[in-house]
Amino acid sequence: GKCFAEETPKGWFIKLTPAVADPRLLTSEKEKLKRKRLEEADEIRHEKELRAQIERANASQQAQPPDKVEATELERKNGEKIVLGIQPTTKTNRKTNPLGTSILFNNE
Repeated sequence: GKCFAEETPKGWFIKLTPAVADPRLLTSEKEKLKRKRLEEADEIRHEKELRAQIERANASQQAQPPDKVEATELERKNGEKIVLGIQPTTKTNRKTNPLGTSILFNNE
């Protein structure tokens, strides 16, 4: 093999390079490099998803009406009936999440 030696301010740096590259060493180095690239890609993808979520949250906050809502009188025209879309909570429209707490779903 080859030996590279270099004197640095901290001392001697010596690197030994094998003459014949061991295929197992090359394979493990390739696998390490591949894992590192995948981790970096995952981090970048995660950062993009977070940025998109932040943008959606900011957009939804801007689209919402202001917190102060004034009460108005109920206006009916020509004896029109008032219909409320309230449904009772039953076991058919109640589901549980993995944590065991119940979640209500609209049956629309």
